[in-house]
Amino acid sequence: MIIQISLAILMGYYAVPKLIFSKETLKAKGGEKMDYVDNLSSFSLVVIGLIELFTALGLILSGFMAGFMWLCILSCLIIIVTMVGALFLHIMRKDGGKAILVNFLYIFISSVVLFGNLYF
Repeated sequence: MIIQISLAILMGYYAVPKLIFSKETLKAKGGEKMDYVDNLSSFSLVVIGLIELFTALGLILSGFMAGFMWLCILSCLIIIVTMVGALFLHIMRKDGGKAILVNFLYIFISSVVLFGNLYF
């Protein structure tokens, strides 16, 4: 449950700026680590932000509402698919090992939460 809530907090933390700031502001505030926004449209960033926000909500709500375990499983699967897409984006852009490692960590953490909810 601690890992699940931590993952939800991380997803929410990275979702909010994508929803409230423009591409230019994200790039200016984020510096070099936000250069990837050049390869995405403003609409794409909002969609990614919404996906991240809804997965965070799904992870939190499933922990507090009995019978909604499917929401956690769905959220984890969506995070994994999203992070695989982000992984390919960072590989194509040659963003370096740190960006790629972060995506692998999200995939790993989501897998741990997913399998924990499936089998325990």
